[in-house]
Amino acid sequence: MKMIQLSMEALQTVPSDKRDISAVTIATSAEGRESIRKEIENFRRYLLFVASQYPEKEEVLEINFQMFDLTREPKGNAS
Repeated sequence: MKMIQLSMEALQTVPSDKRDISAVTIATSAEGRESIRKEIENFRRYLLFVASQYPEKEEVLEINFQMFDLTREPKGNAS
């Protein structure tokens, strides 16, 4: 939850040229969800590789990924 709070503060305190805040909503299948989860994992690893290519560390960046199901059961279909 601390990172969510920091993200909210960044909207006010970090200049727009030093941040990137974006989101995407996707409709997919359970198989697609798993594929996307694996891609996020691969991308995290790739970001670590990219950062390792720059030996002079001048900044600390927080990069977050969240994926959660927004699907709601139709009313009257409670199990």
